Amino acid sequence: MVSKSSISRVQSPQKTGRLLRPALLILLCFSLAMAAIAVWTFIEADRLMRDEPEPLPVFNSNVMPGFTPVSFRSLDEQTTLHGWFMQADQPISTIILIHDVDRNRLQFGLETPLLYRHLVSLGYNVLSFDLRNTGQSGGHLSAYGYAEWADVIAAIRYVRLYATTQDVLLYGFGTGASAALIAWDQLPVSDEDRENKSKPIKELTFDRSYVKGILLDSPASSPDDPIGARYRDRHPLAQRILSTTVPYAVRLSSGSIRHLSHITVLGSCHIPVFIAAHTEDTVIGQASAETVLRERELSHPDLTTVFTSETAGYIDGFDLDQEKYLDAVTRFLTRFFQASTPG
Repeated sequence: MVSKSSISRVQSPQKTGRLLRPALLILLCFSLAMAAIAVWTFIEADRLMRDEPEPLPVFNSNVMPGFTPVSFRSLDEQTTLHGWFMQADQPISTIILIHDVDRNRLQFGLETPLLYRHLVSLGYNVLSFDLRNTGQSGGHLSAYGYAEWADVIAAIRYVRLYATTQDVLLYGFGTGASAALIAWDQLPVSDEDRENKSKPIKELTFDRSYVKGILLDSPASSPDDPIGARYRDRHPLAQRILSTTVPYAVRLSSGSIRHLSHITVLGSCHIPVFIAAHTEDTVIGQASAETVLRERELSHPDLTTVFTSETAGYIDGFDLDQEKYLDAVTRFLTRFFQASTPG
């Protein structure tokens, strides 16, 4: 009879150790790589957000319509914003211009007064101001719309207090389009919705209904797209990593980790929208630009006007063909807001 041993066979401690060490080494290398990417990302995001703002150029006030220098606080009451208010005779509404990153209230440089004069001649007040960290305004960071939306709401609040018009139109360029759409999305829909908002928004005396229309020049499908585009010409590894991680870091640094889709916002935006685009977008890419146009036209064809510049570019339609660009803006305003044609 064969006796059974009561001793169980156990794995050698030496063998377990030999398996554990490579696994720990791989985990350590992975952790170090992730930490390195995180540090790299936030360094790049900080550099991007702290880019030196473009100073307001010297201009001849004779080319401007009549204007009044104005200043007001941002929604968080921490930053003073500066701009110009231009008054029309018997104004239909007030248009608030929101410039692109690395620009200021003179979005098109010394050609911008032509746009001002055109809008005023159509019967609109114009408020053009420098977003935070640009022109003459305060602040030290630019967040590609993720923080500037609060400046837009502050501008609406200023118009509400001091203009005689009953509503506003938002007119954003590039990342200013992002700021405009986020601002609209942040405004309460109703008194019930207001209770779910932050204290500064709860205290506003208006809601989304105060915004009667939106004009967008070269909008992307997301505020992340213009940020990621900054890394298009970098080394392939940097392009692949930073174009994804830096937008997240910018959102986080601006106090928001929510990813916003312009397409979703425009889908719920039941007001007239004007979009200026190019046959080939040289910054955010044609796929992003075309997606915005296609989805907006599918969801609200009767409330959408599109102007497409026949040249490649980004926010260049006004510079490259002022007559056609201004004619498209005029037709949009005339169609939806009963603007008068300038003489």
